[in-house]
Amino acid sequence: GNTYHIRGLPASDAAVYGRIDLWVDPETFVPVRRILYDANENLLVDARFLDATAVADGVTLPLRIETYNGDGELANVISYVKIMVNSSVPDDLFNPPDKSNG
Repeated sequence: GNTYHIRGLPASDAAVYGRIDLWVDPETFVPVRRILYDANENLLVDARFLDATAVADGVTLPLRIETYNGDGELANVISYVKIMVNSSVPDDLFNPPDKSNG
């Protein structure tokens, strides 16, 4: 199907990555694919976002993410099996730990 293709280029030579190519679904804006290159245009990671599913009203997420290494070999799979949206998680769960105590 149709996708939006977004290309990101590093703003300086100090950037960790080179080019980043991202494809998103034009209706849900869910990523479909993301390819990261190093500064010499060598492929680092090709991530494919699969099984986009409406998990709540107005919320669509990929239920499977496959990442392939620079040789095109499957390196990692993430599968989401139980997703809860707005499940009353306390805000302080996202506060970084206090490192002043040692």
